[in-house]
Amino acid sequence: MRRVNTSVLPPQATISRIRTRRATGTVGIAVGRKRCRSSESFREGSHGVFDLCLRHCGLSMSRIRELYSLQFSTTNVVVDLVDKCVGKQFYETPNFWQGGVDDAATIKSKPEDHFYQLAIYGGLFGPTLRAFLEGGTLVTGSNGVVVGDVATRLEFLKYCVPDPYCVHHSFQSRFRMEDGEVDPIRRCDRVGPYKGAYLEDLNQNQNALEHMLESTLFNNYWRAIRSVAGPEFYDGPGNGDPVDSWKQHLWQITVMSHGLDAMQMVGGNGRRAQEWKGQLVAWRDAIARMDASNKVSVGPCRTYEFPYLKGDIEILIGPW
Repeated sequence: MRRVNTSVLPPQATISRIRTRRATGTVGIAVGRKRCRSSESFREGSHGVFDLCLRHCGLSMSRIRELYSLQFSTTNVVVDLVDKCVGKQFYETPNFWQGGVDDAATIKSKPEDHFYQLAIYGGLFGPTLRAFLEGGTLVTGSNGVVVGDVATRLEFLKYCVPDPYCVHHSFQSRFRMEDGEVDPIRRCDRVGPYKGAYLEDLNQNQNALEHMLESTLFNNYWRAIRSVAGPEFYDGPGNGDPVDSWKQHLWQITVMSHGLDAMQMVGGNGRRAQEWKGQLVAWRDAIARMDASNKVSVGPCRTYEFPYLKGDIEILIGPW
């Protein structure tokens, strides 16, 4: 494999390298084998994750060309969707504060970043989800550490999806443990993207992602993709069994957690999902056969043992 001097590449090309399924899938396994080392990389922010990818996967010119070819068919399409959910187009909606949108809010964010953050999360922790679906257990590394466990996912979100609320809330009394100490799993130190930065100058990345995941427009696209495989498990009163809400959450995050491959399904208003129909049906059938899944409580918030982005974010910045 020909090595590339990444210092001469534009930032988007280098950062995009992290988002590929093959690269982050390999790194996802490495996370389980070297959890302490990966956590240290996460604390350095996106640059640390990029270095981790380079060490385990390398970087070739052919992959750069492949990523560049996706710029117009995938990246721009999804970034435009994100912009309509939490960007400039969102705020330009007529009568914004008077019912023009059903989720009006002011969030400091950059839509392109959120596209990549979602793709990285899926690339890193997608292998854990697939193993959970196919084998009923989470992937474990050679040292017995679970790949994509709650602590590892939160460490990634703290520093690779930085948010000022993540720092503020980790020290608030309502999120502390019973003995008054800061919960280690929620503690966010002033390192990486926070080092030397004024918190008010940082984008609200986690807040924006959570808002996007709850957006009606955003969910309509993914609902169309999931419909290729069958009906929802639970989609509100009168549409499915509330007992199956955890299956719905697993189904939603499974479809989204495949790096750039998942993002490509959004193209053509979800029509490209037909190419994935066989795999989507297999995943949905696997979820339908499951009996239950454990939740993990951290303070007043809960997420699942399997990767669940919305729950993970709520643990760090709290429910609103």
